[in-house]
Amino acid sequence: MTSSRTSLGNGAATASTSARSGAAAAVERRRRVIVVVVIPIADAVAILVDEAKRLLKEAGYGPESPIRTTIIFSNIFDSHAVVFSELLKDIGIRAELNSVLIAQHTQATIQGTFDISYHPAAPPIDDPAHYVGIWDVTGAPRNYGKWSIPEVDRLYREQDRTIDPTRRAQLVRELQLRIYEEAWNVRLVFAQTYGVWYPHLKGYTGYHSFDNTYRHETSWLTRK
Repeated sequence: MTSSRTSLGNGAATASTSARSGAAAAVERRRRVIVVVVIPIADAVAILVDEAKRLLKEAGYGPESPIRTTIIFSNIFDSHAVVFSELLKDIGIRAELNSVLIAQHTQATIQGTFDISYHPAAPPIDDPAHYVGIWDVTGAPRNYGKWSIPEVDRLYREQDRTIDPTRRAQLVRELQLRIYEEAWNVRLVFAQTYGVWYPHLKGYTGYHSFDNTYRHETSWLTRK
């Protein structure tokens, strides 16, 4: 496994590659704490926050000596980054906000010159594994932290070759859990959107996103 910095999208954050140092253990703890905080699992949130605080304390951090980091983001998403920084503040991580033009944000993210990069994103098609193929596997175009985890790559390849839907759903779940365990690219939230279509469009179930994400392989029109 290679190490990396963190970058965010759609509710996600990614980490970028850096040399191992004496602070490696603390960085490992920090990465794992972030995922604990941002996964809002109903009534478990308070328990997870307490666990995150415990891990930070164990690593030598606390109210008087918080982890300090920087979040870079495009200035059109200022409010999003503020919310994320408040989530981190709840567990004792102080994040400086660096609001830049979208071109500067894109350049910094591609070059890996960031601590945490925040960027909303929409999945391009109605397939849970396609998002992984873009963001998480080795060599993926948006794997900005340059992470490489063989188990993630293996599960991704296996689910992509699996025809049985029940078995594939199981593999996708294992894949997603493995990604969350590593916590280098954290999905923070998923936005709710609405879709509208004509009644003469049949066989369309839709997948609500900011992008057109349906393949229309099983849809048809009942009139011209």
